[in-house]
Amino acid sequence: MKYLGEGLKRAHYLHTIKLEFYRSYKVNDENINILLQDLSILTNLNTLNLNLSSCEKISNEGFKVIGEGLTKITSLRNLSLNFWSISEITDRAVKGLCEYLKRLTSLTALDLNFSDLFYITDEGLDAVSEALKALTSLNNLKLNFSNWEEITEEGFENFIETLKKLTSLNALDLNFMGCQYLENESMNHLSECLQSLASLKVIGLNFCRCHEITDSGFKQITQCLSIIPSLLSIDLDFSE
Repeated sequence: MKYLGEGLKRAHYLHTIKLEFYRSYKVNDENINILLQDLSILTNLNTLNLNLSSCEKISNEGFKVIGEGLTKITSLRNLSLNFWSISEITDRAVKGLCEYLKRLTSLTALDLNFSDLFYITDEGLDAVSEALKALTSLNNLKLNFSNWEEITEEGFENFIETLKKLTSLNALDLNFMGCQYLENESMNHLSECLQSLASLKVIGLNFCRCHEITDSGFKQITQCLSIIPSLLSIDLDFSE
C-alpha cells in the first residue's frame, strides 16, 4: 500500500484510477488514509473507483478516515466506493463517511455499495440522505443497500423525499434487496418520486426478497414508469 501511493502520486496526468482490494489483509484505516493523501496530489483526478469489499481491517472509524481523505481530492467528479460485506460495521461508520461525502458538491456520479452490512438501521440510511441533499449536481446515482434488514418504512420514506430533490438525475439505480420491512406503501412513495424526476432516462430497481411488497406494489411501479416520457432503459427485479 505504501509504495502504491508513492508511485501513483507521481503520475500527475492521471484522471481515472480504479483500485481493487477485495478481501485484502493489507488494507487498514491507517494505510488507506495514507493512500488517499497521496491521491490528493493528483490535480487531474476526476474518477476514482475504490473496492474495499470484505476488507475486515477497516473499522467504523476507518469510514470517517476515508471520507475525510476524499474531500482532499478536490478534482473528483465521479466516485465509486464498494464496502460490501465488511463485518461489524455499524451506523457510526456510515454516518462518519457521509459527514464528509456531503462536502463533495462537485460530484456528478456516485456509486455506493453498502450491501451486506447487517447492523445498519434507519440511522445509516438517514445519514446517506443528509449527504445526498448537498449533492445537487449528481446526474448518475447508484446505491446498494441490499440486506439492510433493519430499514423501516419510515426510514425509506425519508430517503425517498431526499431523492425528489435531485432533479438533475438522468440515471438512478437502487438496490434494496432483502429489506424485509418495506411494503407496498414504499412503492407508492417511490412512484411519486420517480415521476418528479423529469430528466430520468435510465432506471434500475431491485427489491428482490422484499416479501411484503406484493403484486400491487409492483403494479404501482410499472404504471409509474409507463408515464415517464424521458425513459430509455429500465431494469427491474422484484423476484422472490
